[in-house]
Amino acid sequence: MTVLDEIAPSPQELARRTLDTLPFSRPWSIETFIAEVGLSIGRLIIVEDLPLELHDEVTGLWIPSDRRDVIYVRRDADGGYREHIICHEIAHIVMAHQRTGKAEFREYLSANMRRVAPSLPPYMIDRLAFSQVCFTRVVGALHPVEVEAEELALLIMGKADEMRAPLYPDDLPDTQKNLLRQLAGMMGWQVR
Repeated sequence: MTVLDEIAPSPQELARRTLDTLPFSRPWSIETFIAEVGLSIGRLIIVEDLPLELHDEVTGLWIPSDRRDVIYVRRDADGGYREHIICHEIAHIVMAHQRTGKAEFREYLSANMRRVAPSLPPYMIDRLAFSQVCFTRVVGALHPVEVEAEELALLIMGKADEMRAPLYPDDLPDTQKNLLRQLAGMMGWQVR
């Protein structure tokens, strides 16, 4: 273990800290979460279908531009699997994955982008590596930024499950239900 290992938080700790900064509302939906994260960071986040020719290599892809972030997700991904892919890419966005070494990142990006887009010119990979703006969710990728994003995606999905669960049990007395409804309303939550 190096001195840097002792100073730098673990991927789990970094993900936990980041989770505490994210907006969650009840009832939880991926669409609302995307919009609320976008509002909190001041950027539009758009989810689009991943081109079919990339399905064999990539499940998700994040590409930011000047004013917005675009998340591409496999067309055949649905339900919890789709939500997880989106949460993984959102994790890259909110964790500002631009802190790895340039040479290390370029090597990682080159290896993965060559698999996805073999005809991509080297100067484009250099530009992407320089700005560190493109991340892919590639099956089996173990780059540190992927580990961090996956940790946060798992935490987001866990929190989403909590927010989807009923706020109180059915057999709770009406006075307590009403109190919980009022408290939830003060937090901006909707209770069914």
